[in-house]
Amino acid sequence: MSGKLIPALITLRSRLKASSALAAGFVFILLVTSMIGIAVSASLARRMEAEVTARNKLLAVTLAKDMSTFLDGYLQALHLASSGSFWSQEATGALSRLFPAFRSVLLVNTAGQVEFASSPSWERFFEASTREYFIASMGTGLPYLSPTFIAEDDLAPTAVMAVSGSKGSAVAYLNLEAIGKYIQELPVQGSETIAIVDQHGYYFAHQDTRLVLERSSVVLDGWYQNDAHRVAGGRLVWKPGEPQRLVCWTPVQGFSGWTVMVSEEADDVLAQSRTLRLSVLASVITSSLTALIFIVFILRILDHDIGSLYSHVAAVAGGNYDTVLHYQGFKDLAPLANSYREAVAAVRDREQRIQENERRLEGILDFMPIPVIIMDRQESVFHINHSVTRTFGWALGDLPDLSTWWLRMYPDEAIRSMAQEHWAGHLALLYEGRIPPDHFEGELACQDGSTKKVIGGTAVFGDWIVLNFVDVSESKDAEARMAANLKEKEVLLKEIHHRVKNNLQLIISLLNLKSQASGTVDSAFTESIDRVRVMATIHELLYESHDFSHIDLGEYIRTIVDWIMASYAYGPLIPQLSLELQAIDLDIDSAVPCGLIINELFTNAIKYAFDATTSEPAIHILSRTTSDGFIELVFADNGKGLPLDIEPRAVKSLGFQLIVSLSDQLRGSWHLSRDGGTSWTIRFPVGRRES
Repeated sequence: MSGKLIPALITLRSRLKASSALAAGFVFILLVTSMIGIAVSASLARRMEAEVTARNKLLAVTLAKDMSTFLDGYLQALHLASSGSFWSQEATGALSRLFPAFRSVLLVNTAGQVEFASSPSWERFFEASTREYFIASMGTGLPYLSPTFIAEDDLAPTAVMAVSGSKGSAVAYLNLEAIGKYIQELPVQGSETIAIVDQHGYYFAHQDTRLVLERSSVVLDGWYQNDAHRVAGGRLVWKPGEPQRLVCWTPVQGFSGWTVMVSEEADDVLAQSRTLRLSVLASVITSSLTALIFIVFILRILDHDIGSLYSHVAAVAGGNYDTVLHYQGFKDLAPLANSYREAVAAVRDREQRIQENERRLEGILDFMPIPVIIMDRQESVFHINHSVTRTFGWALGDLPDLSTWWLRMYPDEAIRSMAQEHWAGHLALLYEGRIPPDHFEGELACQDGSTKKVIGGTAVFGDWIVLNFVDVSESKDAEARMAANLKEKEVLLKEIHHRVKNNLQLIISLLNLKSQASGTVDSAFTESIDRVRVMATIHELLYESHDFSHIDLGEYIRTIVDWIMASYAYGPLIPQLSLELQAIDLDIDSAVPCGLIINELFTNAIKYAFDATTSEPAIHILSRTTSDGFIELVFADNGKGLPLDIEPRAVKSLGFQLIVSLSDQLRGSWHLSRDGGTSWTIRFPVGRRES
């Protein structure tokens, strides 16, 4: 965050005057001071509001406890009446006399019939089994208090209380008018209003009896919704057409569901806080205006002094270094004026040195043997060295800007469009501080109509773009001639491999003729033919490949195995062949020994490894490279195996001698295993063999 804020502040400072910055700072201080004052006054207002809320909450809690005590007393009386010893007509009359709020008391037996009723009630012997108070009290065994209603005879708020006992339910009609009178006689301050609502939100006690008679409700009030009234609280409440009020409420503990409310107009609560806010704001504005007048006066004088310095700066910027500064102003700016005089002298000296360095740089650029062009970011050409003119024939007057450059250096429109696209991407990377992945390479037109093959580079130094070119026309021509010569030599080498292969095939044919002329099948002829064919196969693969120095070892082994399998008659024993060959590039010096080794091993296995005791003859050949830089050849069969008395290094068989000597020739090692048949493992290093 700070990395973005600091550059933003620097940019803002560069766009403001010092006087404007001071004025802005003053305004900022004024705003901060005002905000602090408003915050303090708001805090005090909240504190006042909290004190009023706490006072009203305390009143609501006290009244809620009184209501809880009131209900508990009457509830205990009904419990006493519901017990067996007090279940009588006399008990109902006694309760009506002792508890004034009991309009009438009923004793309802378990069958739901009113057995006793206090005078002047007319409900004795009534059927009450379907009444809610009987069902609720007898069904749950808990005390029951009905929602309030207005009695028809005296229009007093009334509720039905019922408790269950062993003989039935004791029921009483509670006259709640006394609670309303009690609330009206309470001392209040200002616009405070005290009220009590039942479990359905209807007023049954209020300082304004009209609201009780009209059955006004608080169900739709915001504080009452979402069961907020079930816990004590307080909040500001506003109704359309009514002033905003601070409402505090506390639920009456117990089973009644009543809620005590204490409300007060918010204007009365917040009047002192508004007065405090206005006082703080007036003080801030008065002090701020006084300070503003004084600061404006000082800023006008400071602006005059800075203006005199600015006029001399403008003169120096115009190239007049001989102007003399006579400063008379604030003492704090006097060192700045002295520093300005010294700066003017230093700028004059440095400008002279810069002009001299520019002349030297132009001389160095003209001395360089490669073409160099310098342009600014507005694509105007600043300098062209002599090498550009010598190479292409163009001078600075011929290429004044980049637009002319494109037209003259790229007369072909299609090529010009491609070059411009490449240049745009190239330059965008340089502006971002990155190095482009490639250089320009192509042909540029000369003034005489010819073209030059060049390699170009670009660099950005501040506001300057530097281009350089290297004329590679001769080297490109030489490269083309060399490529043609190389192609000719490749064709010649390919022809040599083809002829060597043909000559080896001729030798194979002569050996076959000699074998046929003798009239007998001589194994020496057959083995010699196989070995020559192995060497001929190498030249055939090299002739067919694009690389005349390496062959694919896997393909080579597969070719040898295929023609050996096709050359021998197996009778009933045909081995199952398993090849696991990795693609390995092998030079010709290593390929010949490898091929001869595979030939010897495979031929021996075909001839001698299997007999009638071998149930499922199989041969497995594997070639791979190892992590330690070796090539590994594994040749295994499940035949009868070599006798234990045969040692490859000591036996006089030419085949074994070839395997051992060729492994040594590869600078490798061999290992023979006789478990479950015969297995040869030959390892030799990757790369050319030492001569």
